[in-house]
Amino acid sequence: MARYKLTFTTTIAPDRQSSGGMIVVLERNVSASLPTRDQCDAELLIDNQLFNTAVLPTRDDTHYFIVDEAMQQALGKGVGDTVAVEIAHIHAAPIE
Repeated sequence: MARYKLTFTTTIAPDRQSSGGMIVVLERNVSASLPTRDQCDAELLIDNQLFNTAVLPTRDDTHYFIVDEAMQQALGKGVGDTVAVEIAHIHAAPIE
């Protein structure tokens, strides 16, 4: 697992693939700094709360992660809310 300190602030977006779901899209420069264009495991600090999740590729060479129900409840945030994200660790091997 590689150690990173990539930080950005963004807005939680609706997941158009899932009714009621939410996602965070990584900024293009942050996504370009990742060691892979594939799906990978990540350790994220979101508003200073630690989460482990998958970071998934998009079709336009960026990445995103799903804001699951546990994250939603822990953060107390929803679509349109701003979050501060720090990518602390990335496991570069794709998830199978």
